[in-house]
Amino acid sequence: MTQSIILACGNPLRGDDGAALQIACNLQEGYAEPETEIRCAQQWTPELAESISHSELAIFVDASATIPAGHLQLQKITCGPAKTRVITHSMDPCTLLGLARELFGAAPCRAFLLTIGAETFELGEGLSPAVKHAVPAAMDQIKALLSGVRLPEGEALPPAVNYWNREWLRTCDLSRDWAVISYQFSVISKGKAVRFGGGSRVARGM
Repeated sequence: MTQSIILACGNPLRGDDGAALQIACNLQEGYAEPETEIRCAQQWTPELAESISHSELAIFVDASATIPAGHLQLQKITCGPAKTRVITHSMDPCTLLGLARELFGAAPCRAFLLTIGAETFELGEGLSPAVKHAVPAAMDQIKALLSGVRLPEGEALPPAVNYWNREWLRTCDLSRDWAVISYQFSVISKGKAVRFGGGSRVARGM
């Protein structure tokens, strides 16, 4: 496993805004690989750029109200403009990647943003049922990325209905992608389904 960094952002006193921090805490307790650095913060700040520059893989984790509660969205991200002359206390993932490259001469060759759909950001501790249900599936996606597994990106999907398309199943390399397939294999309805953690993707008409 290559040098990796997980950057969780959120506020545990704001309901589902603490989802990413809960995921990071669970990973620290049960997945403590020396090659993986886990950072938790209420905001992504410029100070994180140096640690990011030392990593080959960066995984940003955050909650958002822009996708349905409990749904997961994985996006591949790239370096954005560093804007070193206009650095603010809080920065988005792409800007942080760009800052790492500009200030320290290096940035991860692979970077992803994993977003968990939030139901509430009201004052209070604890996650809503939908978000709590999505935490194990989010952890499985992070573990798969750390293992070098390719995962579908883009569409926000609930953890129990994450559909792998037919093209992915046809082109996957079993020697590399078996980690994600081997979590659990089952048959759902008339389609063949591959399940990992709380999620499955079904290939219809195969």
